[in-house]
Amino acid sequence: MKKIFLLIGILLIFIISCSDTNTSYEVEMDAEEINWPFESIDNGKFTVLFKNSTQPKFLMRLGFLGEQIIPNKDQKDFCPIIESVNSGTVPEGVAIFTQINVINEQNIQNKNDHPNFVSYSLPKGSYIIFTDKFDKCNNDSYVTFDVNTMDAFNKE
Repeated sequence: MKKIFLLIGILLIFIISCSDTNTSYEVEMDAEEINWPFESIDNGKFTVLFKNSTQPKFLMRLGFLGEQIIPNKDQKDFCPIIESVNSGTVPEGVAIFTQINVINEQNIQNKNDHPNFVSYSLPKGSYIIFTDKFDKCNNDSYVTFDVNTMDAFNKE
């Protein structure tokens, strides 16, 4: 009887601990180009491993553009926002959620504790990812994406 309760307990722990699925992405990037894997995502809970193979390091920022999904983002120019943030002024209506130094893969000593691995739980809205090192801002200097729901915060 004790073995059955023990087996049921272990099974319940396994089911509960494995029930929260998390999507992971590997993003190749350098200071002037970001290969982001999606334009839109339903659940804002995901992890990203940023892979830098060019410079020793550069600063990557994730900015929140607002709770409303911005239509036709590919036709808008976000360079004035990026240049303003990189010069030290965050425009009204924009919030910088993350700033990380993306370190070159060759300089990472412990791959099990990767400094470029980031876990996000983002609310619904539009976002922009950009770096601090580029010659002239253009469409390759940043990536925009949307989180369509508040599912990252729903508890079941």
